[in-house]
Amino acid sequence: MVHIPEIDGLTQARRLTEAPTMAREYIALDRGIPLREINVEVTSVRIEEPDFRELLESATQIKQYAHRPMS
Repeated sequence: MVHIPEIDGLTQARRLTEAPTMAREYIALDRGIPLREINVEVTSVRIEEPDFRELLESATQIKQYAHRPMS
């Protein structure tokens, strides 16, 4: 996802290298500004992948709880 905070815009790119182009095109369309007049600075934020082992253990515990005999 490519967030453009200055105009509260949001678009997407398949690769980080495409982010500047996608942002410029979004701004151009949204604001009616020629592409050649738009400069962007890309900063990235990496979102860490979750610990899938912990998620699996949690799901297993929930499943066991759901299948316990009712008293």
